[in-house]
Amino acid sequence: MADTGELPPISDTDRRQAVADLRHWRAAVVVQGGLHHGDPVRRTVEALLGPAREIDGALVWDVRPLVG
Repeated sequence: MADTGELPPISDTDRRQAVADLRHWRAAVVVQGGLHHGDPVRRTVEALLGPAREIDGALVWDVRPLVG
């Protein structure tokens, strides 16, 4: 994904698994800093978790409403 720019297909099952993984790790936020091919990563994470907020140059997903 980050190397090719290709987005994988994202299903509802993928979204549920992402939330289950975040719950397991007791995550509150997901942060993406600068990556060489960051846009495909951002688009993929947004497909899983919803829109990000930019804070001081990083993309941040507050996942507390999803994992609560």
